[in-house]
Amino acid sequence: MDEHERGASEGASGSRLGEARLDAPRPGEAAEGHSLPCARDAFARREPLFRAVFDGALDAMLLIDDAGCSVDANPTACSLFGVPRARLLGRRVAEFAAQGLDGAEQAAFLDPGQRRGQFTLRRPDGELRELEYSATANVLPGLHLSVLRDVSERRRADQALFASERNYRQIVDAAREGIWRIDADAKTVFVNRALTDMLGYAPSEMLGRSIFEFMDAEGLEISRQSLERRRQGISETAETKYIRRDGTELWALMHASPLCDAEGKYVGALALLTDNTFRRRTEAALRASEEQYRLLFECSPLPKWLTDVETLRFIAVNAAACRLWGYEKDELMGMWATDLLPEADLQKALHAVATAAPNQALSGTWRHRRKDGSIIDVDIHAQTFKLEGRSARLVVGQDVTARKRLEAQLVQAQKMEAVGMLAGGLAHDFNNILSVIATYTGFMLDELREGDPLRNDLLEVAKASARATALTRQLLAFSGQQILQPRIMDLNETVLGIASMLRRMLGEGIELTVSRAEDLGRVNADSGQIEQLIMNLVVNARDAMPDGGALCIDIQNACLDAEGAAEPGVAPGPYVVLTVTDTGVGMSSEVQQRMFEPFFTTKELGKGTGLGLSSVLGIAQQSGGCVRVQSELGKGSTFQIYLPCAASVGELPPQTPAPSAQRGSETVLVVEDDEQVRQLVRTVLRRNGYRVLDASNAGEALLICEQHAAGIDVLLTDVVMPKMSGWQLAERLRTLRPSLRVLFMSGHVNDARVHRSLQAADVALLQKPLTADNLSRKLREVLDQPPRENPSAPR
Repeated sequence: MDEHERGASEGASGSRLGEARLDAPRPGEAAEGHSLPCARDAFARREPLFRAVFDGALDAMLLIDDAGCSVDANPTACSLFGVPRARLLGRRVAEFAAQGLDGAEQAAFLDPGQRRGQFTLRRPDGELRELEYSATANVLPGLHLSVLRDVSERRRADQALFASERNYRQIVDAAREGIWRIDADAKTVFVNRALTDMLGYAPSEMLGRSIFEFMDAEGLEISRQSLERRRQGISETAETKYIRRDGTELWALMHASPLCDAEGKYVGALALLTDNTFRRRTEAALRASEEQYRLLFECSPLPKWLTDVETLRFIAVNAAACRLWGYEKDELMGMWATDLLPEADLQKALHAVATAAPNQALSGTWRHRRKDGSIIDVDIHAQTFKLEGRSARLVVGQDVTARKRLEAQLVQAQKMEAVGMLAGGLAHDFNNILSVIATYTGFMLDELREGDPLRNDLLEVAKASARATALTRQLLAFSGQQILQPRIMDLNETVLGIASMLRRMLGEGIELTVSRAEDLGRVNADSGQIEQLIMNLVVNARDAMPDGGALCIDIQNACLDAEGAAEPGVAPGPYVVLTVTDTGVGMSSEVQQRMFEPFFTTKELGKGTGLGLSSVLGIAQQSGGCVRVQSELGKGSTFQIYLPCAASVGELPPQTPAPSAQRGSETVLVVEDDEQVRQLVRTVLRRNGYRVLDASNAGEALLICEQHAAGIDVLLTDVVMPKMSGWQLAERLRTLRPSLRVLFMSGHVNDARVHRSLQAADVALLQKPLTADNLSRKLREVLDQPPRENPSAPR
C-alpha cells in the first residue's frame, strides 16, 4: 500500500479527529487555559456520527483551525488533492492553489458565518482542478469546516456550451436572412441582426412584442390567417409587408415553419425573411413606366450600354458611357462597339463574342480607344437578354486604367526591391575585396619612390579602386542598405562648400546659379550622402547639356500637406527643397518611367553606370524625403529633393577634428569573418604599434575575451557576420568588460533594427572599403574619446 492509500485508509478507519492538532496548542497560544481540550471532550460524545458523515461524504471536507491550517481531511479530500492525509494536515489550503489567493479569498475559510468561493487546485501531478467551496466557521471552538466540490467537468461543459452558443449566435448573426422566432402567443422570442437591420429596431425593442405590432392594418388579417396555419402545423412561403421603425414599408419573402415541443404541442413559429423591397419596387417601376427604367439606366454612375448581339451596333448608351469614351450620345448611336477597340484587339474580341454561349455572361478587361485617341482599360460585365424579339446585350463597364497603372507600379516596386537586395549583397562582398586592393596598393605606393615605373601603374589601380568604391556606395544608396551617419546640417553651407568643385565639373559652357533662402530650415542627414546626391544631379544635368546651357540650384523652405505628401513614407510637415533645374535635352515620358531603375541609362556605352539617379532616390528616401521630377523633351529637366526639417534647429554641432596621430599601444580585439580583411586589419594595426587579438567569428571573440587576463581597450568588429552579428557581440562583451570601447566596420546592414541603431549619432562606425589611413584615424578617434556615461550601450 502506497503513502496515498495509507493516508486515505487512516481517514476511513476512524482515527481520532484532529488528533495531532487537538492535543497541542496552536502557534502563539499558551498551553494553559485554551479551550481545545474541552472542545475535544464535547466532541467525543458526537464523534462517531460526525466521523461517519465526515468520512463518508462524497464532497471533500477539511477541518481548518484559526491559523488556516488543515486539522483533518476526509478520504474524498485526499483523493481530490492527490496527496495522502498526512500531507494535508498542518498545511494551508492556499498552498495548493494554482494561483495565489488574495486576502479576501483566504479569509473566506475563517470568517464567521457561511462563505462560498472558488479557486483552481494544482495537484502534485500538475493537473488543474476547478473547485467550489463553502466554509462554516466554528463548527467546534477554533475549528472551521470547509466543503469543497470538484466542478472541473461542469466548468468544461459550461465552457463548451458557451462556445457552442457563441458559435450558433455568430452564425445566426452572420446570416443574410432575417430570423424571427415567436412563441405560441405570437410574441417575439428571438431576432437576429439581419432582421433588426431590416426593420431598423434594436433587439431589445422587439423582444416580447407581438409580431402583429410590426404590420399595418392591410396585412394584419392576412398575417393572422397565416399564423393560424402555423398552429395547424403548416409551413408556407409568402410575401409579407412590414412597417419599419421609420415608417417605411418592408416587403419580405417569408418562409415560416411551426415549432412543437416533444409532445407535438405547438409552442411557436420560426420565420426566415429575405428583404424583397428593392426587387418589388424595381419590378413595379419597370411595369409602371419604361421611362423610369431609362432614368435608372441613364443616371447610373457606371458606364452602361446596350448593343445588338448580331450586328454589335449601339442601341442605347448612358451619360457615363459618353464621358468614358469622350463622344456625344448622337455620335455613339451611329457607331458599332467594334469602333471603340484598338485594331490589335479587334480579332480577339470578335472571337470571344462569337464563341460565347447564347446566355453566357461575358466578363473581362479590354482596351478601349477614346475619341482623342488615348487608350484606356475597361473592366466589363455583359449579359444577353431578349428585347422586342431580338437578342440584346447589356454591358456595364468601369474604367480601371488607374488601377492597372498602380498594379504596374507595384510590380516595378517589387522588382526594384529584389534588385536592391541583390545589390546590397554584392556590395558587401565587393567592399571586402576593395578593402584589400586599396590598402595593399597604398602600402606599395608608400614603398615606391617618385619616378618609379611601377608607381604610375599602381596609381591607376588606386584610381580604379576609388571608382569601384563610388560604385558600391551608389549600389548601397539605391538599395537603402547604406548606413547613414546623420547630423543637423544647413544645406546652404553644403551647396556653397562644393560650389567651386561643381563649377569645375560643369566646365565653361554651362552657367551655374545658386539661389538660397536666408531663413532656411535645417535637415538631419548624412552630409557625405547629400553631397553625393547633389553631384549626381549636377553630372546628370551636365551630360544633358552637351552644347552648354544653364544650371540653377535653388534651396527653399516648403510645407507639404496631407495631399502633397502623396508618396509612401512621406509625412506631411515642413521640408527643405533642393531644386536642380537644367536647360538640357529633357526626357520623354518613357524614359521618365524608367529613370530610377538601376543600370538604366540613355548614355552611350561606357559613359554611364545607370546608378546616378537610382542612388539619388535611395539617398532621399533613406533620409525620410522624396524626389519629384518634371521634364519634357527639348525643355530641360527639374529635380526637386524634399528633405524633412529637423525637429530641433539649435546651433550646428561642431565638426570633430580628425586625430593627428595614428599610432598607439592599446590592445585591439579584431573580429572579421573574411580572412583577407582580418589579415589586412591586423597588419595595419601592428604597423602602427597596437597589440592585436583577432577572431574569425563571435564565438572565438567571446572565448578570447574570457581567457585574456590583460585589458582589452577596444573591440573592432564587422557588423554582418554569420550566427551572431557584430552588434550582438558588442552587447555580450560589454557585460564582461563594461569599459570596452567599440568600433564597428560595415559596408551594408540588412537587419532593420541594427541599421537604425548604427545610424545613431553616438555610435562609432567605419565604412567599408577600408584603407590604412581611415582605419588608423577612426580607431585613434574612438580611443581618444572620454569614457561613456552609460557603459551598457555599445560604442
